[in-house]
Amino acid sequence: MTDMIADSVVHDVAPMTVNGRATDLSLLADRVMHRLPPRPVMVLDVPGNEQLRALATRNPLWKRKEIVDVGGVVSSVPAAPLDRLLSAEEIAPIERAIHDVLVTGRFESGPWVADFEHSLAGFLGAAGAIGTSSGADALIAALRAVGVRAGDEVIVPDSATGVENAVRRVGAVAVVVDTDDQDLLAPERVRAALTDRTRCVIPVHRYGRAADVRSISAVVDGLSVAIVEDAAEGIGLDGLGVWSDAVVIGFDPQKNLGSCGRSGAVLTYRSDVADLVRDLAADTRMDDVQAAALSARLPFLALNNLRRSILALRYLEWLAPLAETGVLTLPERVDNHVWNRFAVRQDPCRARHTAEILDQRGVDVTRDGDVLHLPMFPRLTITEQDHVVAALFSAARSER
Repeated sequence: MTDMIADSVVHDVAPMTVNGRATDLSLLADRVMHRLPPRPVMVLDVPGNEQLRALATRNPLWKRKEIVDVGGVVSSVPAAPLDRLLSAEEIAPIERAIHDVLVTGRFESGPWVADFEHSLAGFLGAAGAIGTSSGADALIAALRAVGVRAGDEVIVPDSATGVENAVRRVGAVAVVVDTDDQDLLAPERVRAALTDRTRCVIPVHRYGRAADVRSISAVVDGLSVAIVEDAAEGIGLDGLGVWSDAVVIGFDPQKNLGSCGRSGAVLTYRSDVADLVRDLAADTRMDDVQAAALSARLPFLALNNLRRSILALRYLEWLAPLAETGVLTLPERVDNHVWNRFAVRQDPCRARHTAEILDQRGVDVTRDGDVLHLPMFPRLTITEQDHVVAALFSAARSER
């Protein structure tokens, strides 16, 4: 058993087992946030958990300061700073991994792609993974592998332009349906959009929250309709691929697991789909440089997702008074969430005013209509987040 887990500190209480995916990390983040009584934490020995296991060995996981940087006093906070996408501790192994590829000259025929595919499937609990040159190429290959042909209808959410483009590239018709108040594809709206030409549904896991793929699967049960999940913003969610035919991921640098350029992957439990994807994506496979970089970053994924969960819980708790008075709407708190973004909602006029006040206070946010994306990245410090929260309260007071 000791070869399979890392223990923090042993106490005479039942241990908490952490598999490194969203639900377990949410429960662990809650313990950290509320300083619950210490209990032993056992991190499973699977790909993606290496740095979290190391932290569990060195320090008690219930101490927030051991997980999220406190930082110093700040006067400005970036939204998604490019120079902080990678920490110093992540850069060194990436440099070594890319160097290993360079010295061999095996940019397309080395072992790195297969190694990464195996590790990614192991972390997410999928049967297999196929690396591609981009998330779009992954989606196109997956659609063709599940039988989507020219003229077929594919149901997609209205929040995913890139998904619509991929559907059109295979000659199919994108049937765009409205999303719910969490920007997710709702099962009842899928049911209303079904026709005898529907061949596939693409639920998109938005901002890190899982779509209800299980219920969508029940809606299309017995029909010749495939399900392909888009998990580009949901790397680390529980249940990926369990209720679908395939899962596609794009490793954009801003995602929870980002490459040093363009790359993607298809995950599936179906061996027939995996074989077809390998054939269909033969000319758009992931290269060894990207695979090596991703393999070097994967060990940090669970730890970085835990950091995101802790930061999200802090936002939810500290901004609750603004939500209770109707100033803004917070994202719903659910356990199966990896918090790629933290999106709050206001009516468009108020959102514009809030963004202006935040800018004056040095807080960089992205505004999309009634949605404000607050700073959210693993190396966001506690003092930076406190500055964001203070700026939001200042914006609310300025409206009075």
